[in-house]
Amino acid sequence: MDEQQKIRAALARLADVLADIAATASVKNTERCPYKTVASLCTFHGGCMNQLRAPDEPVCCSGDHLIVWQAATHVTPATEPS
Repeated sequence: MDEQQKIRAALARLADVLADIAATASVKNTERCPYKTVASLCTFHGGCMNQLRAPDEPVCCSGDHLIVWQAATHVTPATEPS
């Protein structure tokens, strides 16, 4: 096997490993709120039912397991006051 074939084989193995990592990351991406920091603080400013608010404390995320993932097109529009 010449040098070029060794390089191609190594690149093919690397591509397989990176494909597995990317697939795992895609799955994990839907399991965690994108607004949750490493310290479990919530950075979403739109209001979320999973936010825990305590006086004089940063807003905390109360749990990724409660997140309902839906497309924005599936959100029911608010009714206008009469």
